[in-house]
Amino acid sequence: MLCTDIRCLADEARTKEIIKMAIQEDVDGIGVSSLGGAHLTLGGELIEEAKREGLKDRVIFVIGGVFPPIDAVKLREIGFDRVFMPRATKEEVVSSIREIVSSKLAR
Repeated sequence: MLCTDIRCLADEARTKEIIKMAIQEDVDGIGVSSLGGAHLTLGGELIEEAKREGLKDRVIFVIGGVFPPIDAVKLREIGFDRVFMPRATKEEVVSSIREIVSSKLAR
């Protein structure tokens, strides 16, 4: 069973704010929606801050948005556990997150 408790931050939330909230709330995952074209820069900053704070290995990171397919590859290389393109279905997102949670959090 996948239970969710979602915290939404404002669009202008910065990387350190996101990671600080994740630590305070003891989250299992961080999901980012990127529509503004800064997905590589902001995504890279988020993953780097997560590494600095020791979250990367215990929290799942997913991102979705409108960006070129080649950037999806780059986002995986940066460290996102899963990247969702615009046509991803709800079922694909849910099953992917279940799979990631099961494998990553079971360690």
